[in-house]
Amino acid sequence: MKKLTIIAGMIILGFITSNLFADGAKLFKSKCGACHTLKVDGKKVSGGTVGPDLTGVAKQHSEKFIKLYMTKPVQARKKYAKNCEHLIKKCGKSGLKMPSIMLKKEQVNQIYEALK
Repeated sequence: MKKLTIIAGMIILGFITSNLFADGAKLFKSKCGACHTLKVDGKKVSGGTVGPDLTGVAKQHSEKFIKLYMTKPVQARKKYAKNCEHLIKKCGKSGLKMPSIMLKKEQVNQIYEALK
């Protein structure tokens, strides 16, 4: 019985994670995709070229940094200056800076799931 409960829990967790990712990919496309590219399993979710390609960004930066940068980029640039140097280099010479985007906490979490 204990094994069955563990297996059922793993299936439910997998379903929830899958839904979070799908919702996050849709949100990324609508909120971030005009500027940023994101590829998942080699497939483009979005193809923006103004900002840096964010494929693999969750492997390069902390969750705290990414979530703060999504909603308060100015504050993130001050708090995590070294992380921002890397992103600025990816932006090239455009000098464009990430605007503040009004996202709810749940939306930030969903987009982050898509970035992982």
